[in-house]
Amino acid sequence: MEDIVIAMGIGKGNLPPLEDMEAHGGLLPALWKTWVGACFHPAEFFELVGNGQALIPALIFGVLAGWVSLIAEKVSSSLFKIRFLPYLRQEGIREVSELHLLISAGWLVVLLKILAVGVLVHMFLALFGGANRGLTATLRVIAYAEAVGLISVIPILGGLVSKVWKVALFITGLAAAHQTDTWRASSAVFVLLALFIGFIVVLIIRLLKQ
Repeated sequence: MEDIVIAMGIGKGNLPPLEDMEAHGGLLPALWKTWVGACFHPAEFFELVGNGQALIPALIFGVLAGWVSLIAEKVSSSLFKIRFLPYLRQEGIREVSELHLLISAGWLVVLLKILAVGVLVHMFLALFGGANRGLTATLRVIAYAEAVGLISVIPILGGLVSKVWKVALFITGLAAAHQTDTWRASSAVFVLLALFIGFIVVLIIRLLKQ
């Protein structure tokens, strides 16, 4: 595995490829290697993420990846409805309106999500004694983990697969970046996930009772 990572250039230097573009042949090769590293070599990649403190490059990458994935997932969903669910075609105007909204403001939604999830995960990681490198390291992990959202371009199952994959990246990434035990990272992520699911369930029950 390590030989593959080095061969692909992910292991050059002490920072993610996007933060050391000159060593990786420029912007496009660095973006590609960053995506490959985050998705397919997370332990090695997120260890590099933990070495840096620059938040802006990570946020830019995360917002772009998350923004594209939101749009791709919406387009895929709309095309599926039009092709296989003819009785929903009359909702086309609403679908187009929602797509325009995602294109214009989706980046802000992704940014706020990264910041909110990062702060909450870091709080629980600190509670379990695993926040060894500060909030910036956690935010960098959450931002770079958005890379897997691009799997949403795969119709139907892409969105679901990317969400499950992202949870795995959170855990691996936090453990590697903070140099902490996997159980501490897992506990932080799953506690937050359980609280989120609980909130959704309570909200649905309250709506059904109205």
